[in-house]
Amino acid sequence: MDAARYTDRSEAIRNLRVADIIMTRTKHANWLLRGIRKMSHSYWNHSALVFEVIRQKDQEPEVLIVEALDKGIEIHRLHSYLNEKDFDIGVKRVPGITDEERERILGFFLDKIDTPYDYTRLFGYMLNRIVLKLANVKVRDMIAQRIINIDNFVCSSFTQRAFYLGVAPEKRDRVMFKENAGTNFLYQMEFITPGDIAKSKTAEWLYNPHD
Repeated sequence: MDAARYTDRSEAIRNLRVADIIMTRTKHANWLLRGIRKMSHSYWNHSALVFEVIRQKDQEPEVLIVEALDKGIEIHRLHSYLNEKDFDIGVKRVPGITDEERERILGFFLDKIDTPYDYTRLFGYMLNRIVLKLANVKVRDMIAQRIINIDNFVCSSFTQRAFYLGVAPEKRDRVMFKENAGTNFLYQMEFITPGDIAKSKTAEWLYNPHD
């Protein structure tokens, strides 16, 4: 794993930009969050995206993040994680994103506020770990297509869709996080976990790298 650009959390926060990826780990996690980490072989159980950075003279900026939670797509203060000892955070950035593309990603955020959370997909993730990994690719993709509702999101599919729709069309293959040669596009785009984002070389670590 490559070293992070920043070793100090405050320095990383001061340098955040719209569309930077916030990875979080809940230390005292419930069974669902522990299950997400276990099935994705990852330290992290959640991903969010920087929505706005409000600069303040001589102070740490106020950072708003957008994320898919149990009530749907919502905007929250990053400090709600930073001030809570139960959370660990990391930061990643997709390189080469232009200011115009960040504006399009921001537009995607605004368009999807209050979109419902996709609980069915969580069931599909568990099914993938237990059953689908034993099936051939064609069967797996067919079942995945029936499970996934592309109008709803989990945290990691929201992150992936934002980048895919936000960048220029010729760059879309460069912002895919899930590396699954031979699978169909829907599976690569939608059947994605926080662990896939954490492990992906598509985004570089700014702070606190963990797979």
